[in-house]
Amino acid sequence: MRVAVDESGQPTVADGSSPTFSLGAVLFERVEEAEACDQTIEKLKASLNVAEFHYIDLTHATRTAFFDAVNKHDFGYAVQTFLKERRKHGKWDDEKFFYDRIAAKFAESISEFVQIAHVCRHPDPLNAKVVFDKGPAPEFMRAMGEHLRKFKDHRGRSLVEKVSSQRSISNNLIQMADMVLGAVVHPIHGHKIVIQQKKWIELEWP
Repeated sequence: MRVAVDESGQPTVADGSSPTFSLGAVLFERVEEAEACDQTIEKLKASLNVAEFHYIDLTHATRTAFFDAVNKHDFGYAVQTFLKERRKHGKWDDEKFFYDRIAAKFAESISEFVQIAHVCRHPDPLNAKVVFDKGPAPEFMRAMGEHLRKFKDHRGRSLVEKVSSQRSISNNLIQMADMVLGAVVHPIHGHKIVIQQKKWIELEWP
């Protein structure tokens, strides 16, 4: 199993950042499918002369070409958006608390997908790998690692082998997570329709 995650926004609103904090993840049950999708994106980069697929920086035509290309692959996506204006008490202004809740909600949102992937791999270990866009605060990565490693098999072994970060420009699947996140949070552009059948979960909270 492979999971690639991208995020948008900051934990506080005091710095004038976006009023939301969003995570977008692409989920691949089979490693082979993730690798095939990676190659599709790499070939598309060459044909379109694109260095990096970053939703907000692309033309409508380039976005359309991207989603048409990756849509043939077997993947799911999970998008969660935290609406900062709904924060109900002061703890949300504490970075550790904020990221811990974000990580817990993310793990909860993909838990069923992880369990399905685990069952499909049985009796072999799942050894899932999760990669995040490099740049999140250390507290963010700590919280994600802690909650994602709570997925265990019947022997108590973690189903998630590795939680890491990488620069998006060097990881096509992180770029794909960014593209999916962009399509979901900017539905007016129309690209969400193309991938709608790939939806695992879309969540706005609290």
